[in-house]
Amino acid sequence: MNETDLRVVKTVRLIDQTLINLLKRESFEQITVQQICQQAQIGRSTFYHHYVDKFALLEHVNHRYAEQFRTIMTKRIATVEQSTSLIELVTDLLPDRIELMLLLNVHTGSLSLDSDFRQIIADSLAGFLQERFTTTLPVTYLQELYVANAMTYITWSLAHGLNNDVAHFMNRAFINIANQIQRTTD
Repeated sequence: MNETDLRVVKTVRLIDQTLINLLKRESFEQITVQQICQQAQIGRSTFYHHYVDKFALLEHVNHRYAEQFRTIMTKRIATVEQSTSLIELVTDLLPDRIELMLLLNVHTGSLSLDSDFRQIIADSLAGFLQERFTTTLPVTYLQELYVANAMTYITWSLAHGLNNDVAHFMNRAFINIANQIQRTTD
């Protein structure tokens, strides 16, 4: 399969978007390959040419959004202590708000965009903490604390829109926690 062939790109995009459209009405568990094919107006052989099953499709879609989020986090981790950091992060996510809200709520087996996002935040934060701070607190504890707060802010903002007061509150909370940790430059 030539992934640069325009016909392939359009077909894959159509199948991906069809999954998103079906998730607006039904849970992932209820969606069938037959429904995807009917909604996308493609044959089952076309679907199976691109994906082994609906789980492979979900994995593909989740991977695309997880990689996009990883890119955003890579840019944003350097500005994590700035008051606009979370606003900029969510602003980057808002164009895909509907898709993300749907996919963040799909948890099936090992496929979970929510878990992927949490891991990306934790990994990004670990490097940040190790570079800038020394502490007797376990890094995993600090990661879990920040990840829980960041994901709450992200999902809330995707559902309700940007709120500068909430964003500044979250940034101040993180900065307050960070200030309790001795900086390596002190």
